[in-house]
Amino acid sequence: MIIDYQLTPSVYEPTLCNTLSRTAQAKGTSVKVHLDVDTGMNRGGIWYTEAVDFLKWLTSLDGIEIEGVFTHFATADQPDKSHVHLQLERFKSVLSNLSELNLRPPIVHAANSAAALTLSDSHFDTVRVGLSLYGVYPSSEVRRASPVSLRPALSWKARLICLRQSMQGEGVSYGRTYIVDKPTWLATLPVGYADGYSRALSNRGEALIGRQSVNRSERFAWMGPSFGLHRRKGNRQISPYASAMRETWRLPSIRLQKRREPSRMRF
Repeated sequence: MIIDYQLTPSVYEPTLCNTLSRTAQAKGTSVKVHLDVDTGMNRGGIWYTEAVDFLKWLTSLDGIEIEGVFTHFATADQPDKSHVHLQLERFKSVLSNLSELNLRPPIVHAANSAAALTLSDSHFDTVRVGLSLYGVYPSSEVRRASPVSLRPALSWKARLICLRQSMQGEGVSYGRTYIVDKPTWLATLPVGYADGYSRALSNRGEALIGRQSVNRSERFAWMGPSFGLHRRKGNRQISPYASAMRETWRLPSIRLQKRREPSRMRF
């Protein structure tokens, strides 16, 4: 599928690289790849001290076009930048060694949203923005430090389908994780995890009804019209990425590349 749909995978594991090479050759084509270098994220990628040797080996595989090399920052959205600078230093050492061997790929990237907004030294040829593409800062620290003003670019709304009063002591929805402590009006929205909301968000957040902010309680019956549904009403705004939501799921990212002359590297 990667080759048939001309996708560009990140690679760091020999088995996948060999499979891509064999498949590409069998189809009479080539596949572009980006080498994932682990400089301190410790979640995936080839360890930075082994990256040069791995890329040298990768050049020996027919059907593989090494288009890019990248790393990913673990703490770019935090006040303490020491680990980010350590990762950047490690990555630059890899790039320097690749350049000396004339093996540096044409596309180098490292910056996620936080680094793209606050760490210009990490921009290289392209940046990978995720949350900020939607007008959302990855953290309050990035909001404070960023020279760029962002405004949320999406909204999520739903209509109330049920309004009822529940008695004290009653549990609400799956797991009964919210117990009504006094007679309470409950409003139900037709929104749930099938629509992309994580169950980890139960019993947190708030929503807007007109200009009125309401708390969200319970699990998936959504007390209030919803919680974390993003909406702006006048000067009032609820962001689905504040607090809990930002900690539980991520948005798709997109790569923005600087304008440059077309370049190709084929091994």
